[in-house]
Amino acid sequence: MKLILEKITTCYFNQKTRTIKIVVLFSIFFSLYSFRAQSQISTGVITGSPFCACDSVHVPFISIGVFVGGNIYTAELSDSLGSFTVPVVIGTFLDSTNSGIIDCMIPCGTLTGSGYLIRVTSSTPPIIGSDNGVNIIINASVIPSVSISALVDGIICTDTTVTFTANPTNEGTTPMYQWQINGVNVGMDSAVFTTSSLLSIGDSVSVTLTSSAGCSVPSIVQADTIVNCVAITTGIIAGGSFCTCDSLNVPFTSTGFLTVGNMYIAQLSDSVGSFATPVTIGSLLSTSNSNSIACVIPCGTPAGTGYLIRVIASAPSATGSDNGLNIIV
Repeated sequence: MKLILEKITTCYFNQKTRTIKIVVLFSIFFSLYSFRAQSQISTGVITGSPFCACDSVHVPFISIGVFVGGNIYTAELSDSLGSFTVPVVIGTFLDSTNSGIIDCMIPCGTLTGSGYLIRVTSSTPPIIGSDNGVNIIINASVIPSVSISALVDGIICTDTTVTFTANPTNEGTTPMYQWQINGVNVGMDSAVFTTSSLLSIGDSVSVTLTSSAGCSVPSIVQADTIVNCVAITTGIIAGGSFCTCDSLNVPFTSTGFLTVGNMYIAQLSDSVGSFATPVTIGSLLSTSNSNSIACVIPCGTPAGTGYLIRVIASAPSATGSDNGLNIIV
């Protein structure tokens, strides 16, 4: 300031023809310097810590000095160590008054940290205010999810015992569960739901997870599964006695929805009716609920009087009943 005054004084005495311009410039400079020197901003106390990413936060402030029309107060967030080297704007307030509250939001991608600070700046004049003075804790948000798996005692059909299990992520330490069948609440507050009196084709089983994890966004998620009651009945095999290498037709009926690419497969038991190591004797690419499969008794099949035949499906996977009567080979 002293150096500037000396230069202005020299100009004043050495260049009389520019005296008026110099004096005007000096007056403007002095006014601006005085204007900025008197302006201050103090960021107030921030309540609500710890915060979650995506949370709202209210930033109070008080300023001293004259702030002209069009001035914008800006709330800035430091990094997790309290540095404002690269501040993040979290809210603005268009006003020239000397106090206010800026409505802000913690950016959703903010990382977990315990050393955050907030400060308020202005645009006209450009002033950087003090920070709030107390470290703020911010926790990163987590996204909960849930899916359903079914442990089935047989085919998922009426009067079949089925155990449904919720498979959650980011559920917290005390999650809550609500099961529903076709929108009606059933079961207990548990990750497991067992029933033996469900289910019809097309029934919807769902579970709602309420996460207790801090900063879960959203806190409530849902999973659904549609019951596809696929059951297969192997029909009566015409001609109860066959030679090896003989052809035969295996009729069947099914219930439920078979998806594109489903393969029906006819299987032959061993000579005592066991399907421990079944032998494939024919197949049919179909989604039909009734048909017959053209089959051949394998030429190397040992003779026996206790053979059985059953039909299975691939999409969805389902194992049908056997034909119910022993076959002689």
